[in-house]
Amino acid sequence: MRVAVTGHRPSKLGGDYTGKDTLAQKVRKWLRRQLESRQPNEAVTGMALGVDQWFAREAISLDIAVQAAIPCDGQERLWPSPAQDRYHLLLAHPKVTVHEVSPGPYATWKMQARNEYMVDYSHVLLAIWDGSTGGTANCVAYAEKCGKPVVVLNPFE
Repeated sequence: MRVAVTGHRPSKLGGDYTGKDTLAQKVRKWLRRQLESRQPNEAVTGMALGVDQWFAREAISLDIAVQAAIPCDGQERLWPSPAQDRYHLLLAHPKVTVHEVSPGPYATWKMQARNEYMVDYSHVLLAIWDGSTGGTANCVAYAEKCGKPVVVLNPFE
């Protein structure tokens, strides 16, 4: 079984890039419980800042293989330096396999192509989503259109 994740970036979750504030801890605990109860053999993440990377860390800590579904070359190039360092450390972890969904430089459409790949490849989608518009909403809508189960946590409730 493969479980994918979609969720907000730190800018929508209080601005914490480290994943250590109260809201991040709430999300991380929920993700961990989902992984523990589902016991997937693979966790699929787009490796963006925030939820995607928190999910990868939780999966690794549970000894679950992680597929990093990278949307394009240089996804991290505009991130703050410490965030780039954390990203590269995660990608280098032995439990992580990198799959580049759309090789080549950044283009907006590649984010949705990444989301569609993750939904198509997985059996269930976990969504950290407050109901707002954006990439997370697009991913959830695609999963629902495909008939994939979606489990949502609104982090602000």
